[in-house]
Amino acid sequence: MFQQQEIILPKIREDLKLLETSVGEDGSKRWLLFDPILNKYFDIGVDAFELISNWQSNIEVDEFLEVLKNKNYEIDKESLNTFVEFLINNNLIICDDLKYTNRMINIQKQSKQNIFKWLIHNYLFIRIPLVKPDAWLEKNKTKVDFLYSQLWQNIVLILGFIGIIFVLRDWENFISTFMYLFSKEGFFYYFLSLVFVKSFHELGHAFTAKRYGCKVPTMGVAFLVLFPVLYTDTTNAWRLKSKYQRLKIVVAGMKVELYLALIATFLWSPTGIIKSILFIIATTSWISSLLINISPFLRFDGYYALSDITDTKNLQPRSFAMARWFIRKNILGLDEIKPETLTKQKERFFISYAIGTWIYRFFLFLGIAVLVYYFAF
Repeated sequence: MFQQQEIILPKIREDLKLLETSVGEDGSKRWLLFDPILNKYFDIGVDAFELISNWQSNIEVDEFLEVLKNKNYEIDKESLNTFVEFLINNNLIICDDLKYTNRMINIQKQSKQNIFKWLIHNYLFIRIPLVKPDAWLEKNKTKVDFLYSQLWQNIVLILGFIGIIFVLRDWENFISTFMYLFSKEGFFYYFLSLVFVKSFHELGHAFTAKRYGCKVPTMGVAFLVLFPVLYTDTTNAWRLKSKYQRLKIVVAGMKVELYLALIATFLWSPTGIIKSILFIIATTSWISSLLINISPFLRFDGYYALSDITDTKNLQPRSFAMARWFIRKNILGLDEIKPETLTKQKERFFISYAIGTWIYRFFLFLGIAVLVYYFAF
C-alpha cells in the first residue's frame, strides 16, 4: 500500500453509473455503482456516495479531506484510503498514472491462475455464457404478453386441476410409467425433457426481466459441483427499486415449470411414446419446482426469493456466521464476539435458517449417498 502522504487520488471511470436502489436493512438510503463493462453492481452506502459525488482527482488525500470538510462532510483518512483501495482492486479507475497502472498490472497477475488451480477454487460454480439474447428478447417480449395475463393463469389452473383428478383416478397406470425411465430410451427422453423444461424455466426469468426494463446480457450453462445446469444472467434486476419486481423475476422460472407440469398432467392420456414424454415433463417439472427450486436451503430460486422477501443480502454466509457464534457461545461456552449487530427477531431468523439449512443438507447428502450405494452396489 502507498504511503499516505504520497497518495494522489486517481480518476474514477466516467462510464460508471450511480443508481438509487431500495433502502438498506436498517432503513438507510443505498445506491448501486454499476460497471457496464463487467455488468457488475456494487452496493454502496451514504459515505461512498458522498465520496463519489464530490470526487476530485489528481489531488492529495489531505487536500481532498479539506474540500469535503468545507462542504460539511467529514471522513477519516483511513476510510478514504480504504475506498481508494476498493476503486483500484475493482478496476474502477482510469490508469493514466504509471503508479496506478503498475498497481493494476500486479493485481491482474496475482489474479491469474493455471487451469488446475482455477478448477480447484471454482468447481462449486462455473459459468459458461453461450448466447447474448437481449436483442431477441426485446423483439419478442410483446408476443408473450398473454402468458402473463390472469386469463391464461386461470386456464392453466383449471386444466391442471382436471388433469390431477384424472391422474388420481388412474394412479397405478401413472406410476407404472415411472419404470420406463430406467430403460435406455426412457433415459434419453428424460434428458431431452429436462433440457426442454429448464430452457423454458430460463426463458421465464429472461422475459420477466425484460418486462421490467432489465437487460439480459447472457444465457448459458453453469456447472454446480461439475453438474451442468442452464442459467440466465439477471444481474440487471439489482437496479430495480421494488423488491416485488425482483421477486417476480426470481420466481418466474418456478412458475413456468409449474405451468408446464399442470399442462402435461392434463394432457397425459394418449398411449405410446407421447404418454411417456408427457409423464416425464410432468414429473420433472413437479419434482424440480417443488423439491429443488422452491427450497430456500439451496442457492436456487427459493433462496433468492427468501432473500428478497426478508430484505437480506448474503443470507447464507451471514446466517452461518451467526449460528456458529450462537453454538460456540451458548453450547460450547466459548467467549465469542458476535459477527454483527442485529435485531432479536433477525438474529433468531438467521440462527433458525442456518440450522435448518444444515439439517436439510445433511439428509439431502445422506439420501444421495444411499441412492449411489443402492444403484452402484
